[in-house]
Amino acid sequence: VSRHGVATALASTNDFETFTRHGIILPPQNKDVLLFPERIRDEYVAFHRPDPSAHFTSPEIWLASSPDLIHWGKHAPLHAGAGTWAMSRVGGGVPPFRVDEGWLEIYHGNTKTRDIHVVGTYSAAALLLDAENPHQVLKRTPDPIMVPEADFEREGFVQNVVFPTGLVERDDLLQVHYGAADTYCGVVEWSKKELLELLQ
Repeated sequence: VSRHGVATALASTNDFETFTRHGIILPPQNKDVLLFPERIRDEYVAFHRPDPSAHFTSPEIWLASSPDLIHWGKHAPLHAGAGTWAMSRVGGGVPPFRVDEGWLEIYHGNTKTRDIHVVGTYSAAALLLDAENPHQVLKRTPDPIMVPEADFEREGFVQNVVFPTGLVERDDLLQVHYGAADTYCGVVEWSKKELLELLQ
């Protein structure tokens, strides 16, 4: 958070003791920035989410490319969510990861209530992107794959939140780490095969 609003900045390190700050790399307001773990066509690629509060368009996940992680361009919308569960906000979740069929992304969506004092419900779904052209969505889950159901997901600093942020892959098992109610951390395990079968 900066005086210009929510902004994405870059810092680098070789030893995790000293850091070089490179400044803001995407225009504010912008958040939910996730790097792909490898270059695609010799470029770095990232998800990002321009702030949807202007309401000129529905909330969307965007992609951008960079030759050096500092200068970003080729910004283009990727996905505007699917269904009422992601009408208010949609953005990245875990860093995208390779599967045989392409790139799998577990992302978040939000729907608000009429009560202006309530943030609404955060859930998660999955996208499958083309391996060489991640701007192409091949498949998606038609419904959320994670919704706040347990007490620790429904009650906390912000109610009704599951927000995927990390993933550990062990053979066919995917451990998705997520924030719950902005208070707790949780882990849910998926079979990779079962998750891919949910994509349509």
